[in-house]
Amino acid sequence: MSYQLKVIKDSPIGFWTLDESSGATAYDISGCGNHATYIGSPANNTLPLIVGGISGTKITNTAYITTPTTYDYYGSVASGGFGNKYTSDNDFTIEAWIYPKVSTANIATIFADTTNSVGLFWQNGNLIFKLNSERLDYTVANLKRVLHVVAVYSVYNMSIYVNGSMVATKSLVDFKFTNTSLNLQIGPTGHASDSFIVDAPAVYRYSLSLNKINNHLQANNSLPPIQIAYPENGQLFEFYDNGISNKFRFKYPQSKSWANFISTGLSYNSVDQYLSIEYAAEAIAKTVYITDLISIPSGITMDSSKIEWEGYNGITVETSIDNSTWVQCVNGQPIPQYRLNSFSSAGLVYIKITMSTTDNSKYLPRLYSLSLSFYNNQTLYAENGGSYMSTFESLGGVSNPSVSMGSIKHPILSRDYNNGIRVAANSGFYINSNISTKTIEFFYTPDALTNSGLITSVSNNGYAASNFSWSDGGTISKTNINSIYVNGVDKSSATNISSVFNAQDLHHVIITYTAAISGPIKFNYESSYQMVGSLIQNLCLYEDQFSAGNILIHYNLYLGRTAAIAEDSHIALTENSVIAYNNDWLVIQNI
Repeated sequence: MSYQLKVIKDSPIGFWTLDESSGATAYDISGCGNHATYIGSPANNTLPLIVGGISGTKITNTAYITTPTTYDYYGSVASGGFGNKYTSDNDFTIEAWIYPKVSTANIATIFADTTNSVGLFWQNGNLIFKLNSERLDYTVANLKRVLHVVAVYSVYNMSIYVNGSMVATKSLVDFKFTNTSLNLQIGPTGHASDSFIVDAPAVYRYSLSLNKINNHLQANNSLPPIQIAYPENGQLFEFYDNGISNKFRFKYPQSKSWANFISTGLSYNSVDQYLSIEYAAEAIAKTVYITDLISIPSGITMDSSKIEWEGYNGITVETSIDNSTWVQCVNGQPIPQYRLNSFSSAGLVYIKITMSTTDNSKYLPRLYSLSLSFYNNQTLYAENGGSYMSTFESLGGVSNPSVSMGSIKHPILSRDYNNGIRVAANSGFYINSNISTKTIEFFYTPDALTNSGLITSVSNNGYAASNFSWSDGGTISKTNINSIYVNGVDKSSATNISSVFNAQDLHHVIITYTAAISGPIKFNYESSYQMVGSLIQNLCLYEDQFSAGNILIHYNLYLGRTAAIAEDSHIALTENSVIAYNNDWLVIQNI
């Protein structure tokens, strides 16, 4: 069952797919007729956050959505609403999928009535559930992934759920709303530099159970990429570091429990195994340091590394080899002193973790895990073929490669930054293709749109040279390119990269070549340019040159939007193309 049908089955009072391509109306598909309104023309040119969706919607400080809940289940003006002084005994739930990009301390309205302070807000990396003067906070650990957020009011409790788990709850005693009306909206943010992507918001006039919340979460699952690549004989790279030679790994709390680091100002959760800054009723700024020393085994050949931790918010990690000179680490990137081509022989890693908050009554950073991995030869073979990825050969000019891969596979639409191959600025890798390649498919998230060489190759054993790159001004250069499609749209005639990609957004990319290429195919490298950092996921090589039809099929498969065609008629039907205003009957007439 699709995500949309799962939600409708649970009888929301309002459910907005936010998939409109034009107009100011966001249609409510719950059947209640609570249609929403786009204010300030929010952008919808990004991939959806849920499987089966058409697009995500970008909320800014000037672009937002008003979501009225005027009508009841019968499409009539509701006589018994929720969230106001007349209905304090009515449960309710608000739900949405969000991808936050909020860097300032300003408060952002996620899904709430801002005038009456009822609903979900965001500030300083916290999800905040407000019920007038009552407030419940949760400090989000991972700020670089999509969040399924649910806020539940159940008369005697208020709770926040994130990605299927109750993360914060608070008892209410004799609580009564003071507001006379409730006017929910999504956005705006509090600053021009802040934004978030939202998808599939819904409102329920009852408290959604944990079981139903998890049913919604589990319904947002896409096809494994191998099922898309294999039928067309594609060679797939998911860029998962368990496929490369891992010589040594040290991971907290598995190798060493966080309980060893309990000190003044820190608390330890033994159930979920995380460290947190200790809560205090009276708000003060607090900084706590954790230090440790790891000895790297001798006698093992190693040439590269990676450090990653779960808990981005309010946490920094530094390393040293002399306990004196410290270098700040980048989550998911090599340990600064143990990089490819500059691998220290010290055999020691000093670690300093800084956990800080401006208000320890509200913003409580949590550190779940931290791992250090050491490798010998970052070569990764395709999951179903002989082509391989490497950072070593054929990359002259890259003096300090900084490439690393995630340790856990995540669904592509989750936008989890611990997934795929992360390439630092001025670095790169190559795929040594052992097939005659006419099509390359991948997901691409550029850090910026400054100059870069996305894909290049040289003539090799009779195969053609190719190039797709752009200058600092955005001017595109291309050689041997037959077509380039981004998010299912033909961008082959684009001359400036700003009309092809959005910085820090996820893109589905398919490039087809006029003449086949093979051998070393370089990514994020072109000798004429400095390279922008990027994230590349689910890369696949194909021998056939894809047609526009093939490209659209693959795009829809990744997004879970496969068409079901009625063979003996002229009707093509997908779940996303039908807006049903009556949940009991849906009539399709073939004329």
